[in-house]
Amino acid sequence: MWPGTFAAMAVFLLGRSRFLFTTRLYPSADPAANSILVAQAEHFTLLHGNYSREGFFHPGPAYLYLMAAGQWLFHDTTHLVPTPWNGQLIAILLLNSALVATVAWIAGGWAASAWAAVAVAAAVLGWAAALSLGIPAALNPEILASNWMPDVYVPTFLAFLVTGASVAAGRTAHLWLLATTGWLLIHGHVEFLFFVPLIVAAVAAGALWPARRAPWAAVRRFFRRRRSHWAAAAVVSAAFALPIAADLAWHWPGQFGAYLRYVRSPQAGHHPAGEAVRYLLWYWWPGPAWLGLLILASLAGAAVAVTVAVPVPATAGGLRRFLLSALGIVAVATAAMLFYAARGIDDLTARYIGFFYWSAPLLTVLVVVTGLTAAWPGRGIPRAVVAGALLLALGAGAWAPGLRADVHDSEPALAPALAALAARSPGRLLVLKVAPGTSFDADGLVAAAQRRGVHVCLSGPYFWVFAVTSQFICGPRQEASGAAYQLHRRPYRAAPGEPVIARLRYSALTGPEGARSGG
Repeated sequence: MWPGTFAAMAVFLLGRSRFLFTTRLYPSADPAANSILVAQAEHFTLLHGNYSREGFFHPGPAYLYLMAAGQWLFHDTTHLVPTPWNGQLIAILLLNSALVATVAWIAGGWAASAWAAVAVAAAVLGWAAALSLGIPAALNPEILASNWMPDVYVPTFLAFLVTGASVAAGRTAHLWLLATTGWLLIHGHVEFLFFVPLIVAAVAAGALWPARRAPWAAVRRFFRRRRSHWAAAAVVSAAFALPIAADLAWHWPGQFGAYLRYVRSPQAGHHPAGEAVRYLLWYWWPGPAWLGLLILASLAGAAVAVTVAVPVPATAGGLRRFLLSALGIVAVATAAMLFYAARGIDDLTARYIGFFYWSAPLLTVLVVVTGLTAAWPGRGIPRAVVAGALLLALGAGAWAPGLRADVHDSEPALAPALAALAARSPGRLLVLKVAPGTSFDADGLVAAAQRRGVHVCLSGPYFWVFAVTSQFICGPRQEASGAAYQLHRRPYRAAPGEPVIARLRYSALTGPEGARSGG
């Protein structure tokens, strides 16, 4: 089930994004900031994650190392793609294919049915298509085909919840998968330092529930008899913890000091309960709160009904416990999300912060799908229904823009702009002075310069330049000796005699005032 689902998802996603193998793409904005870090990951020097708008970096570099692997394999080594960002995007498409395959494989394994795996994969694909078609484009809900981090967390969090439900239901052989997905999330965003341990604790409680009269004896038996299960999880955890621990030791208190300052600051939440509830319900239905509550209650009621009332075949032993565990984890994740919305999120209009929570309603749907599919083994009509659902999901996915690699941040003008700068100041350090609203283009210029070997640094208020890391932030000597250029927020009218070198998406790039363009 796993290799078949992975291959099918990879072929579908790569087929929809086949332009990645021919089109030259130049990232700006967040993809450019991540590309700067990916270049460091290619040299194994990166110890922290992507940047946050709160002025710190997230805990770990795992996702960036995965993107670096894609860049190295598909661009640097095999030259299958024309530009580095293309390789990064392919790596994310393959990661998401693997995560969907893991979800389908686990559900199908508990249901003892390959058809259940097909139904689950179809439901995930259909869900991604529905989000793409039903959510405003400005929010970028490309949860299977984007390397924008809020999108990337969604399939990982779904796989984390599903593997957690499997472990809670007794299959501790999946513990290493729980560790892998949990640590991936922690590396990706500081919020998961709260969510992951809480859900792992709920998983442990679920796993120990049958032995609740003698839990410590059960724990001892587990460590004694299932050494390969916990040892694999321990090895995975050690590998993921290493860069975070190294960064913390070398830059104490490092990013964690910034996290604590944020948590203790007035920025961190303090929203009324009603606003937090409305924020949470938006992910069940992006409209009125009462409709979101109705969808939540309806899906939860259907999932409970299927779990309790639908007959489970003898071949699917333990399926009901798995489904109940999944619903319990959805409940824990929902309670955690409500608390996080009230006490952790600074701006509740920033919906992208909670994109990962889309996994909760999706998992509720998967409980219904898995239970119903497993209830009719060997019958023709349900198989026809599953096949029809798969065709419908494939059709919606082929039409939905969110199942095609998200490259809206590609800026073709970056390459000629950088070439013009290098020609004007050959061999000199380029000092780019960044103004508010121009940092997305500045990040793109730095990423392009890094690949071409052009020396560049950014000068400006810390908030607008920190994403490129200290490696590309100008010091006083560099500002004094480098060739200075200015980025102005568009629209911009140049002063008399001020050469406009390029007009990029967000900014106009000019030379020093008084310098003539020379045509």
